[in-house]
Amino acid sequence: MDAEELKRQHELLQHEFAEFRAQHAALIAEYHETLQEKSQQVAALERRVADLIRQILGSRQEYIDPDQLLLFSVEELQEIADELKTPQQVETTSDAEVPSDQGSSNGKNNNNRGRRPLPKNLPREVRRHELSEEQRRCECCGEIRREIGVESSEQL
Repeated sequence: MDAEELKRQHELLQHEFAEFRAQHAALIAEYHETLQEKSQQVAALERRVADLIRQILGSRQEYIDPDQLLLFSVEELQEIADELKTPQQVETTSDAEVPSDQGSSNGKNNNNRGRRPLPKNLPREVRRHELSEEQRRCECCGEIRREIGVESSEQL
């Protein structure tokens, strides 16, 4: 092989290498684009799952392990969210129809949450626990401290 032949082979190899680098760069750009699209899809699905969790939990503050949601398809989760959304809308319209001061006139709460108040006709006994004047004195300045709060409760 002479120098001319080696030079031609070298140029041919450089040309093939340049083509290979261009193909490689195009492939990298394509993979990078695909990776960005997939990352955006994952972020959108994560937001959707978070929204569905908020819809499912509502104000109950119960914990749902996000890994358990992987057991369901997106369509099943959407159906569950729709089912849970529908009764809440019905409940809010029924609460809006009855004013709060008229709703408990029979002694029962409309939404049955919490304890029912004791009937008004029961006798009430007020017990007040007051500190002695010595206990009310401030340790720093010696003045008598004033009352800053009251706790009350009812027992049957």
